[in-house]
Amino acid sequence: MPVSNVRCGSPESATDVQPNSVYVGMPKIAQHGVDQSTIEITDLKFLEPTSDSVVLSQAVILHSPSIFTPTLDPFTAASWLVTNGTFGPTPMLMIPLPQIHALHPQSNISVSNMNLTITNLDQVTDYATALITQEEVSTALTGKTRLHEGKLPTTNINFNSTSTYKGKSPHRLVP
Repeated sequence: MPVSNVRCGSPESATDVQPNSVYVGMPKIAQHGVDQSTIEITDLKFLEPTSDSVVLSQAVILHSPSIFTPTLDPFTAASWLVTNGTFGPTPMLMIPLPQIHALHPQSNISVSNMNLTITNLDQVTDYATALITQEEVSTALTGKTRLHEGKLPTTNINFNSTSTYKGKSPHRLVP
């Protein structure tokens, strides 16, 4: 299920400033690199659903135009349904993401058989409905983590990635 190019960052920049000019620019450069990255969801499975949990398997390609190859600490990302450009009232799920080493030009990231607690069943239901009734569905992942690049100081960054991918509109459903 290929996805359109999507931004992975937030317009907000981190505020961790050091006295040296290289260190002063690092938070802004780090956030800019995250902002310029895109993700492509290549596989997404919600398995074994119950009223309060789901098993997630997902594969993603992270595209990074930056010459830097930073590492992001593991963090918990909120997964949101996005309708007409607006995030749902609360996240559907909270997804623990592994440490991510961003390579240039791309990196593969995956999670397999991760049992997740549903944080908003109405949003998950709306997401499932959108998948079978709309041609395109959008979701977003948001979170905060720390970025490491070589011997430079660790920097706080905001992760904010909206993905739009193909659903199954009613005219394509097989009876």
